[in-house]
Amino acid sequence: MFDRESIIEICRKEKLLTGKSIINLGASKIGIRSFSRYSEYLDEEMDQMICLLENFDDRTIKNNADWNGVVLPKVEAFLKESTIDKKEYHLHLETHASIAFLAGRFLEPKSGVKVYPVQSNQDGRVVWGKSEVLEESYPDWIVQEVELSNAGDDIAVVIAVRHKILEDVQYFVEQNGLPIKKLIILTPDDSPGADVIKNGTHAWLLADKLATQINNRNLDDRKGHMHIFMSGPNGLTFFIGQLSKAFGEFTLYEYDLEQRKPGDYRASITFK
Repeated sequence: MFDRESIIEICRKEKLLTGKSIINLGASKIGIRSFSRYSEYLDEEMDQMICLLENFDDRTIKNNADWNGVVLPKVEAFLKESTIDKKEYHLHLETHASIAFLAGRFLEPKSGVKVYPVQSNQDGRVVWGKSEVLEESYPDWIVQEVELSNAGDDIAVVIAVRHKILEDVQYFVEQNGLPIKKLIILTPDDSPGADVIKNGTHAWLLADKLATQINNRNLDDRKGHMHIFMSGPNGLTFFIGQLSKAFGEFTLYEYDLEQRKPGDYRASITFK
């Protein structure tokens, strides 16, 4: 008698599985723009789109309070309206990491909306769907913890996928006197880079394991505020946002990619 698992195993042995998810080419295209570079295609190709350029000077927000006061409600209102039909959506994120995270948090798995982020890479723009079939071994997180001498109860989560950002984060914490006692650093297979995440399935698995790592932190580490610093693709950031409802209270940070000064982070959205 054949069940689902035995059929998958037979197909895997016969090399009949690709491990790729089935993408609905007729899905609705929705987009979010918060910077103009490489985002021109949104005007012509999207079924619905929100443009946030009026709130930013290049990549820097005009008023930092607008992250929570203006950007957050704008994005949530757009996503609520544009996904009201509850069909399949492909979400184009030409935007800051914090907004990609926010979009994922609003469109959490329990929202009932089938949505996949569209990730730009060397092959163009790829829909990052999730496959139930795992045909390869994906790089996993290497998790490190660094104790700081700072007084306080806060912790910082450092997600280093695209670049090694630990030194920048440490410098920022020291220069700003943040009450962070511990850094939790997550790097995929200890090898940051542009191609370390293989596909949407890999991104989802990493997001799921990262969420488990954060949710399982000990009681003492849950007492204070959490600070999240990220360097990685928006598709992964979206997935992490989808799984963030149990994180507790935390603040996201944006790095100034235009200036590229050491430790040049700015707080963005705070989730209560």
